[in-house]
Amino acid sequence: MQETQRQILHLIFSAKKEISDRQIVEKLGKDLQEVRFHLDELSEGGFINLLSDSTSTGDFYLAKSVTPRGHMVIKGQISLDERINSKSSSQTFQITNKAPIGSQQFGNYNTAQINQNIGIDVTDILQIIEDLKKSVNDIPLDNQEIAVGCLATIEEEVIAPKPSSKLKAALFGLWSVTKDIVTFANAVTAIADRLNINLPGLG
Repeated sequence: MQETQRQILHLIFSAKKEISDRQIVEKLGKDLQEVRFHLDELSEGGFINLLSDSTSTGDFYLAKSVTPRGHMVIKGQISLDERINSKSSSQTFQITNKAPIGSQQFGNYNTAQINQNIGIDVTDILQIIEDLKKSVNDIPLDNQEIAVGCLATIEEEVIAPKPSSKLKAALFGLWSVTKDIVTFANAVTAIADRLNINLPGLG
């Protein structure tokens, strides 16, 4: 089963664009329902971004992209057994406008440690980054490019075998352009706490 899921994961990655369940069936020669089952499994495991719905003409599945966790599977850094799902206590960071800057709005997490070199669990950091990418439009246009670049660097560094000084620099850069936006400030503070990094102005 995992071999089929790995094939699908690599196919979505290599497509570099959205790919439908029927296109996957065509390329892999698998049954449609089998492909949909594996897409659901990959999505629930946190490895792909999947859009699925039912319409008057039938169900449709559209694999949009591979998530940071999916990239880690492809690189051999984690296995498909290391899933994020509703039965685990892993959490998704909830971005909200109602909390004060600096508050942390996340539940308990209990996932396998991924990056032994920096001694922390990066699973929820990757999820926070993924959520922030979806909210980049909340940042003033002049700073959006900076934020996107910083997020990309943070993502690369936390999954690297040996993170460099770029990690702290990128986090400081992201903080400097988002600290006055509550939704981002809460999330960036959470990332800094996970990494044991003190943000400027927060003591």
